[in-house]
Amino acid sequence: MDAVKEVGNESLTRVSFTRTGYVAHHCADDFPAYLVIAAVGHVIVPAILAVETAYAPALWLQLLIWLPVTTLSALALLQPTKGAIVGLQWQLGMHGFETSKLRRLVPG
Repeated sequence: MDAVKEVGNESLTRVSFTRTGYVAHHCADDFPAYLVIAAVGHVIVPAILAVETAYAPALWLQLLIWLPVTTLSALALLQPTKGAIVGLQWQLGMHGFETSKLRRLVPG
């Protein structure tokens, strides 16, 4: 079940309610996608150039190989990258994690 909750004077935040309470949907914006594009591009482009230089396969074969490899690589890395970014936000107390950082810093 989803609901909308106001957090302080900030804008409304989408909240999912579970049996144990609610979990706010924390946003990593487009940063994980930028990181995935950069990482996959730095691996795939040299591989494409190496194959092209060494074997010079036909264009249809290049597309048949590299489009699925690129797509699957990007999709495989996107979720772990977003998790890492949200974990970094949690550690630094950013974007809705301020109270959890204060609870970690204040003993008691």
